[in-house]
Amino acid sequence: MEEPAETFLWYDLETSGISPAHDRIVQFAGLRTDSDLKPVEPPFSTYIQLGPEVVPWPESLLVTGIAPQTLATGRSEWEAMTEIHRIFETPHTCVVGYNNLAFDDEFIRHTFYRNLLDPYAREWRDGNSRWDIIDLVRAAGALRPEGIEWPVIEGKPSFGLQAIAEANGLAHENPHDALSDVQATIGLARLIKERQPRLYQYGLGLRSRDAARRMLLPFGGRILLHSARSFGSARYGTAPVMSVAQHPEIDASIIVVDLGRDVAPLIHDSAEDLAETLFAKESEERPPLHQVRLNRCPFLAPLNVLRPEDAQRIGVDRDLMFERRAALRATPDLDRKIAQVYGSRDSEGRDGIRDAEERLYEDFIPDADRTVCESLQRELRAGSPWPDVPFSDSRLMALASRLRARMRPESLDGPARQAWNRHVVDRLTGEHPRRLTVAEYRCDVEQRLADSADDPEMLDALQAYGLELERRTRA
Repeated sequence: MEEPAETFLWYDLETSGISPAHDRIVQFAGLRTDSDLKPVEPPFSTYIQLGPEVVPWPESLLVTGIAPQTLATGRSEWEAMTEIHRIFETPHTCVVGYNNLAFDDEFIRHTFYRNLLDPYAREWRDGNSRWDIIDLVRAAGALRPEGIEWPVIEGKPSFGLQAIAEANGLAHENPHDALSDVQATIGLARLIKERQPRLYQYGLGLRSRDAARRMLLPFGGRILLHSARSFGSARYGTAPVMSVAQHPEIDASIIVVDLGRDVAPLIHDSAEDLAETLFAKESEERPPLHQVRLNRCPFLAPLNVLRPEDAQRIGVDRDLMFERRAALRATPDLDRKIAQVYGSRDSEGRDGIRDAEERLYEDFIPDADRTVCESLQRELRAGSPWPDVPFSDSRLMALASRLRARMRPESLDGPARQAWNRHVVDRLTGEHPRRLTVAEYRCDVEQRLADSADDPEMLDALQAYGLELERRTRA
């Protein structure tokens, strides 16, 4: 029997902040197309309510133009995510967006996890996959720019969706509205597919992590062209790289060297000195090391696609590039040193993770607990009374108790209700480097009101919401 044709679910999010573990999705929009990028279903868009324990970042809501009072008319987080999970799980679906793998997909994973929905299966099961066209766009600008207008902002090419859409006459009537961003993304993908069809098909074929791994191995092998944000827009986000080491903690990450920059520090400096410079909050000149995330559809291409005019565009000196590769190949135990650089950093990075909502990547959910999650979801969709949930994973026990409090507060007994109220007050008032307190939120809004630089109607709405948050701290 012939398999169903692959479809593409183009989507975008608006969020209450930038931290997937602490902030929330406030708007979701998606549109399914066929491989020719023609819609095959009506678009789906929804606002999503903020939980009572969430303090949004005023800057994020001002950017989106979505007031908290508007969100109150939307769906509950569990209801919205259950529908989104169903849409994503449709067999032979490729979920795709613009910068979605680094941002939107992280929010999706954490929100599925927080609502006890499988955070990963929809990415690979039943012929499904993920893609992100932002690095394809960078590669088009660097290697095959013909037929597309490339906007320049402050002397550098811009890869912002709004800027490229405007430069090429693509519909993008309401930037920072999720559905408008989806339509602009599809328009941009269609433009590349029409003007540079071979590049488009090549990029689409890079969804397999095995394909990327084969290109990068063995370490110290061939030079590849890699397109990613970390190389900077002045170089069209594209640089010649050589793989040097497997990440010591992350199987899906391979470390590469940017051969377009000075590699002497990698040869002469110690692992400790390299780590200090690489991971410093402020560093004048970081070492030319980058991670290639195999599970994020990295754009990699053989060096022979680089034409002389492309090399000039992205600032590649071919002779110097080969000299640097030779010097790195002659460096003893380079792979060990580079692995040590990243190993020490990641060990430190895990310290301090405490709350269940921050621990998605601590470990995979045990099989038995995944079965319990699926049973719980069936009961909730059927409207049944809240069932017993015998999870072995302590993270899931905490998440389940909070999910019940958000969905069925009337079902809580006295001690459970008190525990939930304490949790809400702690979230609203407890200081955290990635969350705002109610006091900080109100101070931010008051300052913006005094400056009179933002939309006064939105500021009034944010101020009113601050008073509502303040009342919750005294409940």
